[in-house]
Amino acid sequence: MDENRFNGKSFLFNCLVVPVLLLIYGIVNSQGMRMSIAILGMKLYKVPLPGFSYLERLKNVRDLDLAHVFAIFMLIAVWILSTALVENLLFGVRSDSRLNMRIHTRFLYCLSAVVLIADICMFYRGIADQGGLLDEAGGVTPIIATLGYSGLLAFVAYFHVMLKKRIF
Repeated sequence: MDENRFNGKSFLFNCLVVPVLLLIYGIVNSQGMRMSIAILGMKLYKVPLPGFSYLERLKNVRDLDLAHVFAIFMLIAVWILSTALVENLLFGVRSDSRLNMRIHTRFLYCLSAVVLIADICMFYRGIADQGGLLDEAGGVTPIIATLGYSGLLAFVAYFHVMLKKRIF
């Protein structure tokens, strides 16, 4: 089967999942980033680059900060790395004469581990920061939510790869 051909199921899945992930990253993960790295709380209109001060005049954009931008890049990295990791684990290493595949695979595993652990930590921090969760369940609720989030990311990557390979 030609993987480069248009795949309607994969496209529909991406159209349904990406907005939900954007919402999670825009609310929870960006909050975790703000709490962990204070400078990411800086509003975009305060960024000392030409043109950014104009954003203060736009009502819907005024509240965006660097954490939102960073969260979008984190989503892109997690999406690409997790699907590459799942594809590599399920279907083996793709041979490519331009790369040292042994080193490429190790690099993929290490980079994926770093990015996914950082992402999961930011999610945990964002959930743990929400009022009431720590009081009610003694700290168990953020851990359970983070485990669910991790499982959701793994499922999305797995399902995406299966649709992309036309197995489902």
